[in-house]
Parts: sequence; structure tokens; C-alpha cells
Amino acid sequence: MEPLWRRAVRHIYWPLAAVLAVQAAFSLSLVWSNSAYGDEAQHILDGQIMWSHLLHGTHLPRYHEAGARQIYPLIAAAANSVGGLAAARIVSLCFMLASSVLLYQIGVRLFGRTAALAGVALWAVSEPVLRLAFATWDPLACLLTITSLRLAVQAGHARRKAGLIAVSALALALAGVTALPFLIYIPVVIAVALLAWLEPMGVRLAIWCAALLTAGSAFLVIALMTLLHLWSNVFRMAGYRSVPIGLNGAAQVFKPAWSWDGLIFVAACAGAVTAVIFERPRVRGILVAALAASALPVPLYEVHIGYAFALDNQISAGTGIAALAAGYLAARLRPTTWRPPAVWLAAGVLMLYPAITGLWYARSAFHSWPDTTRLMAVLKPFAASGRPVLFIGEWRIFPEYYLGGGRRHWPPYGPRLLPSIKQGVYSAVVVRLPGLSSVKSPSVAAHLAAPAAVRDSYKLAAVIVYKSTNPNNAEGAWAVWEHVR
Repeated sequence: MEPLWRRAVRHIYWPLAAVLAVQAAFSLSLVWSNSAYGDEAQHILDGQIMWSHLLHGTHLPRYHEAGARQIYPLIAAAANSVGGLAAARIVSLCFMLASSVLLYQIGVRLFGRTAALAGVALWAVSEPVLRLAFATWDPLACLLTITSLRLAVQAGHARRKAGLIAVSALALALAGVTALPFLIYIPVVIAVALLAWLEPMGVRLAIWCAALLTAGSAFLVIALMTLLHLWSNVFRMAGYRSVPIGLNGAAQVFKPAWSWDGLIFVAACAGAVTAVIFERPRVRGILVAALAASALPVPLYEVHIGYAFALDNQISAGTGIAALAAGYLAARLRPTTWRPPAVWLAAGVLMLYPAITGLWYARSAFHSWPDTTRLMAVLKPFAASGRPVLFIGEWRIFPEYYLGGGRRHWPPYGPRLLPSIKQGVYSAVVVRLPGLSSVKSPSVAAHLAAPAAVRDSYKLAAVIVYKSTNPNNAEGAWAVWEHVR
């Protein structure tokens, strides 16, 4: 009898395994490349507060984040307690790998194995996917969105459709409450599911199933929002007013999106045109066009509100769905006279450009904030003294994450703190010095930037220079002032 492991290996689709291996290797190269980003530190701290509330009944502070703290932050905090920030990022990487597998299964069901592999290969090495080896809720929301579509597509060919549609609605609702910006994908998934159902189900049954998915998603979103007390967060997000940003502002949204996923979108649009012209029945052509259009809702919404934020995090699910249309085009154009080794060699060569550019953009994104490792190493002895550390400037969330001790390490700076500074309440004061490119002596800049109360009661202990790829904060320093006893 053949061993179980041999049977398992024999059933692996090795081209897909190779794509997943490249995705994992590229993302893992980013996991240890920088210290925590502000959102990562915030989510992990929110999770720790939530665990403390669940286990010990501690007080929950007010919460204004764009997602449920009862879902992803709990996962991030648990992973962080096991293996630190790297473990939390690796959990996110696993979410994205699972998303790639599910996206492949959707593509196989709709267009066949070749189209599915081509689409997933393009998506797996794009900047938004590699970037989401990131300890935020976006990878989980992306996974839940693609899971919902996977279940919906499967329901079109299953006998018991209602159960799969109900679970699909639950996954879609969970994606929306995990990260509120992903609510925009609810109509996208419903539209794609309806078009995917028309051929196997017929028009009447497909419409009924789409109505069931719509009603179920709406009901579950409302129920989860109420249960998790998220309505105030939703109204806060809805309060963003549309700002007329003009062509330059729109370019600020579309330019990075084009840099990350322009190849996917162009190939998807070409696939949509090809399908509309040649596919029969025509509903298949419309389905491919709907897949291609899935990349547009997030950029268009951010242009509408005049506010581009975390675009590469939120666009991930949409470009994944659009990549299936690009995969359709690749399957249509595959030379039928080529031998398989020649096909795989050509595919590997063609993938070099998107893979290299995707990793480059993702690496730049991971270095767009200052590395706080050296700063926290300097501050640890001060934090161990039991007296708080005062932060003047930004980056206040990092001491709470790295040094512990709660918010005592980053009280808000203001005139009312001047007496406590003079009295030496704080073991150290950190002053951020942005824009040091034109300053010859960081120490002189530190003395000029520090308030008089700090200079009178503290001595300069260290000046830590940082650099990042963010053009608005490319170079600066932290000045650490030690209290003079």
C-alpha cells in the first residue's frame, strides 16, 4: 500500500505550490525588516486590552478604530504573546496564503486550472499582497471576502445551496466588521456571485439566491454591528465629507494603485474585452467584465471622499478578484502548440517583472516609517525605573507597545505638563526632530527644539537619527533627555 505522504505529494499541484512558495518567501523577507508600524502596535494593544477585559473583567476604554476589536486584535495579541510582532505578521502572511489558495479554487471553478494559476500568480507577487504580511486586520478581512466568494461560487454547482449561501453571507459580513472599509466589497461579491450563478442555475433561481445572499449579508452586518457596538465607528467613518480634490488629487490615488496593480488591471480589462466579444453565452463575458471592474470601487471611493489612506491594504481583495479576469486572458492566449516545459519557462520569464516590482514596492512600504528599535533599547532602562517617559511629538504608541506600562509612557504634551517636567516626574523626555537633512549637528538641533523646562531639568542622553522611504518624513531624529538628579 502506498504511504499516505506519497499520496499527498502526488496530489499537490506543483505550479501552485511554487507560486505560494514565492509569495511566502517574499513576504517573510519583510517580516523582520522594520519595527512595528503605528497601526500594528495599536491593534496588538487593543487586543491585549480586550483579552484583559474578557479574562479579568477590566474596564474597556472608548474605541474609535475602523473595525471590531473583538475579532482581529484578539488574534494579533495572542500571536504577539507567543512570538512577538514577527508571529503576528506571520499569522497575517498565513491569511494571505490561504486567500491565494481560495482564489485559485474560484478560478478553477470559473475558467479552469490555467486561468486560475495565471491570475493567482499575478496577484500573489503584487505589492498589496506582499505588504499584507502586516499585523493589521486587512489580511483577515481580505481572506474573509475571498472566502465568501469561494463559497458563493461553489453554491452555484451544489445541491444544498442555501447552506453555502448562508455561510458565504456570514463570511462577507465578518469581513465588513473586521475592517469597516471592506464593507464596500459586499455589493462586489453579490454582483459577481449573481453572474456566476446565471449559467448553472438559470435566471430565476440565480436572482433568488442573490436576494438571499443580499438579505443575509445585510441582516448579519446589522446584527454584528449592534452586538459589537460599532455603529458609532460607522457613523464616524460616514462623516468624512467629500472634498473636491481635482485631477491632481485623483492622480494621488490612482498613481500608486497603478504602480502596484496596473499590470493586473490592464490584463483584466483585456480579458474582459476578449470575453465580451468571443464568449457564448454572453453572460460569461459580462462575468469577466465584472471581475475586472472589482479593482475599481476602493480607488473610486477614496477619490470621492478626497482622502487616500491605506489604499494598498484595502484594494487587495478587489485586485485579487480582478486577477481572475487577467488569468482568463492568459488562458485564452496560451499557445496550444507549445510543449508544457516551454510554457512554464515562458511564464516564469514573464513573471519576473511583476515579482521584482511587487517586492520592491512592498519593501519600500515596510520602510516608510522610522525604525524605533534603537530608540526603545535606549529607553528601556528609563522605563524600568518605574517613572514614566514623556514623549513630545509623534510615535507615542510605540513606547506603550515596546516598553509596557500602559499610557503612563506617553501622556499628551501641553502647558499643564511643564510643572511636572520641572519637578522631574519623568525619568526621560523624548523630543522628535523632523527634517534633519539641512542640519549639520543633530545635538545642536536637539537643544534648539527642546522646551526650556526640559533643558533646565534634563541633560541630553542620546540623539538617534532615523531614515525612512516616506518623502514627508524621510529623515529625522529622536533626542532623549535624561533627568538630572
